[in-house]
Amino acid sequence: MQVIELDLSRDTMETGDESVEVRAGEKFALQVTAGAAMKGAIYVHSSPEQTFNYQGGTSAFVMSIDQPGLVDVVADHSGEVIVQLKVV
Repeated sequence: MQVIELDLSRDTMETGDESVEVRAGEKFALQVTAGAAMKGAIYVHSSPEQTFNYQGGTSAFVMSIDQPGLVDVVADHSGEVIVQLKVV
């Protein structure tokens, strides 16, 4: 299974530049690493939209997206795109 690592523990993040290709209908995991005191959510702007809540440390969320296209993954604490998924 493909694992996409998202590091939210840094004070600054490079956002919007990274894209990752995933296959439509196939399961993959978003692995979120956050600072010990952090908690929040990431939003996957797919159809339907998916939301995953995380706590400090490392969490993994297994998902799939059926519809091809570009899908933004956004962090709630910054409102910025963390990664863009290219669903093929």
